[in-house]
Amino acid sequence: AVVSTQSTGCEEIEIADSGLFSLRNDKFYDFFTNRITFAISDEEDNTIAFSGRVYQSEDKRAKYSNSPETKIFTKSKILYNLSNAKKVLLQNYEIIVCEGFMDVIGLYKAGIENAVATMGTAFGIDQIKTLKRYTNTLNIFMDSDQAGQSAALKIASLAVKYGFEVKIVESVENMDVYDIYQNLGEDKLQSIVKESKKIFQYLVDNEVQKIDKNNIEQVTKFKKFVTGLIQDYKSKEEANIFKNIIKEGLGIIIENNKPEQEIKTQ
Repeated sequence: AVVSTQSTGCEEIEIADSGLFSLRNDKFYDFFTNRITFAISDEEDNTIAFSGRVYQSEDKRAKYSNSPETKIFTKSKILYNLSNAKKVLLQNYEIIVCEGFMDVIGLYKAGIENAVATMGTAFGIDQIKTLKRYTNTLNIFMDSDQAGQSAALKIASLAVKYGFEVKIVESVENMDVYDIYQNLGEDKLQSIVKESKKIFQYLVDNEVQKIDKNNIEQVTKFKKFVTGLIQDYKSKEEANIFKNIIKEGLGIIIENNKPEQEIKTQ
């Protein structure tokens, strides 16, 4: 739809700066035409941007499209639904980190209101510092595919570095969070969240068994990851138990001195 200064009551510069419209051939068009539109709020529940999702199968545009970044909206600093999730932290001391808006909505429909999602970017330092103001425990709920599980471990590594207790939810194969709610029901979704595992238990149950101890590349990569995790983890007792498990199972010995390494967040 075409908009104008007359139809909006705004000056052209205000229309352009809003991030809601695109300029083509000297005309402003609604940026979110034929999309389900989500309001994006800051921590204080002020609407600062929007995100639109295509809903027609024949629509070949990108699945999600966000408002352009503005003076008040930077994607890498925003967590969807944080303004609501923080209100229930007295009842739910942890925050659940998901991949997308629909995941948060699925959890909310199941009565789980303490969930947030990124804006389609890698989970970064700005977001982890924001969450640290509200909680010391993160429950990471990513998709079950390889990309989702890889993202979960990266978030876990960063969160541990900043002193969080970290748990990971084991999702259902080939389903995202909203699929679980829609197809298996709210009781099943609640059960899956309740059965989340602390990071070391998750690694023992899901990652250690995948490592071929005769594959030097696999062992080296895993050792690099768990070295930082173990030495950053605030519970040294739990960390030492995990050290012994991987020593016995994989022959991996974690030294006391942490090697210098970069934790990638993007």
